[in-house]
Amino acid sequence: MKKSKIITIFCILILFLSITLPSFSSKKSNVSIALKSESCSIKEKFITDFNLKFFNNRFIVYKKPDISPQENGFPVIFLFHGAVQHAFSWFFGLNKWNRAQVSFTKCVLDNGFFVVGFESLKPIKPGPRAWDAFEKNDSLNSDILFVKQVINWLNNSSLPVDVNNIFCAGFSSGAFFCSRLAQSYDYGFKGIILNSGCNADCISISNMGPVFNSSTGFNISSFHPSTLIIHGKQDRLVPYECSNSYYLDLKSSGIDVTLFSDDFGGHNWLEEYNSLIIDWLEKN
Repeated sequence: MKKSKIITIFCILILFLSITLPSFSSKKSNVSIALKSESCSIKEKFITDFNLKFFNNRFIVYKKPDISPQENGFPVIFLFHGAVQHAFSWFFGLNKWNRAQVSFTKCVLDNGFFVVGFESLKPIKPGPRAWDAFEKNDSLNSDILFVKQVINWLNNSSLPVDVNNIFCAGFSSGAFFCSRLAQSYDYGFKGIILNSGCNADCISISNMGPVFNSSTGFNISSFHPSTLIIHGKQDRLVPYECSNSYYLDLKSSGIDVTLFSDDFGGHNWLEEYNSLIIDWLEKN
């Protein structure tokens, strides 16, 4: 079977699983924490007053905090949505899945982070929107080139941002892409956050769809930034074991890494950890 057909099958399978599998566990999370700010506990449905910026056939959705910036500008967080989602998934909570992500956007905004939501493409038609976590060459990966374009725009804009203080966070497909950025693009990101996704090198394509390798021993780039991994053990789409192996590889390579495991979490943004993410961001 030709590679394009294999990737098409993979994309369709991801679409099917994303729609048919239950996203939320019926049990409550095992996390009990004191929230850092009230915004982390608010069930936001919509975030307004955002801005759009187009880059040819790509665009971002961005918003600055409603507070005064630090001397060097606001720290920045790039947000990468999951397969079949959009950049607006971080701003419009049209379902339970999106509302969890919107609550995170609200949380980071209220804690002084400049938010940039990226919109992916449909690399293989009729597949869904997704991120290219497979191409390792940063000069050939169209999504990495898009990130470079946005960083260059931020560098040359009058926006009050600190381009030396950029974090990346991704859900599902977006998490795999954050890992690809960490492995292939030596920009100097302050840290990456992976939710329901893991090492981009652990996923491959077969004629049966995606194959996940949960063994350890993957090479880790010397410039890999600090990493926070959040994964539910009841995830039926991306095996939790892949995140655990990524954690072990990063730790053995001397990378600062934290893993939050949720016994009852499924394949969704685990908003119970929002305040812990804020603590992690401020420490990095």
